[in-house]
Amino acid sequence: RFVNVSTDCKQLMWHKPGAGDYNDMNIADITKVVAGAETEAFQNVKKGLEPEKCFSVISTQRTLDLVASSKAERDTWVKGLTAVVKFGSVLTDDVLEELEDNKAKQVAQAHAKLAVENRKKDRSKLKNLIDKTNKH
Repeated sequence: RFVNVSTDCKQLMWHKPGAGDYNDMNIADITKVVAGAETEAFQNVKKGLEPEKCFSVISTQRTLDLVASSKAERDTWVKGLTAVVKFGSVLTDDVLEELEDNKAKQVAQAHAKLAVENRKKDRSKLKNLIDKTNKH
């Protein structure tokens, strides 16, 4: 399955390779993210299962059981999704818009600072050129 979190951190989406439609789960509905093969579905499929790669996303509506390609990838997903569940609710449309505005302001400030630094360098070069000319 291909799994991702929406850019606004409000949806967990997944689909099978080759399938066109995504399934989704509201982040606000997720009650916990569990490492290991703890759910009933995982318990029913013990053959060939590597519990250190397994994790489950449990919501009020359903459970999504997933198997990562490694324990490290599983741990990354568990930590990441847990953080999104905990903090994603603070990312309202207003907050996201403010973050974008702040990003634009930071970019503009960086450009202005760079322009000032370039002017200082140009002045310094001009002063050196004038000093060299006056010495001759």
